[in-house]
Amino acid sequence: MEHKKIIAVLPARYQSSRFPGKPLAGILGKPMIRWVYERVCRIPEIAETFVATDDRRICAAVEAFGGKAVLTEACNCGTERVYKACRGTDADIILNIQGDEPLIREEMIRNLLCAFRDEQVGMATLKKRIDTKDVLYDPNVAKVITDIHGDAVCFSRSVIPYDRDGRGDVIYYKHIGVYGYTRDFLEKFVEL
Repeated sequence: MEHKKIIAVLPARYQSSRFPGKPLAGILGKPMIRWVYERVCRIPEIAETFVATDDRRICAAVEAFGGKAVLTEACNCGTERVYKACRGTDADIILNIQGDEPLIREEMIRNLLCAFRDEQVGMATLKKRIDTKDVLYDPNVAKVITDIHGDAVCFSRSVIPYDRDGRGDVIYYKHIGVYGYTRDFLEKFVEL
């Protein structure tokens, strides 16, 4: 991994349907986006970190605390925004760390980067075991099913997999909203 250039892009949009202005929401005196930005900047393997947004208010807030922001046009999803923001870079691996993840931890990002030790990996994301029923039944939490190799098969905001027989021994996982892509994979993905 040492020979690969890694950048982190934090997609952040103002017009969230569930919480408009969320990246600018104050948490202990700082906007949410700043918490994410500062946590990501602590990781020495990441050569560059910047926020990708289509909103001048978010750009201004990031620049006000000394961060770097890129203004993009409207996009269909965060992945498209990440792609448009990093087209001019020479990064080998691009991390997409959601701008609304103020509790992102260094170990989570390092775990994501570990996936790219395998040259066959083009894209990776994270999951975490769900330990409480309130998280399991929360429609705001994306759940994920993976195969025996750990590859994602299905994502849903509903409870998956369904415990059809009511045995109670099903293990559930939530999806953590961070992604890593190789440059080639990201280019192909956004063309689909």
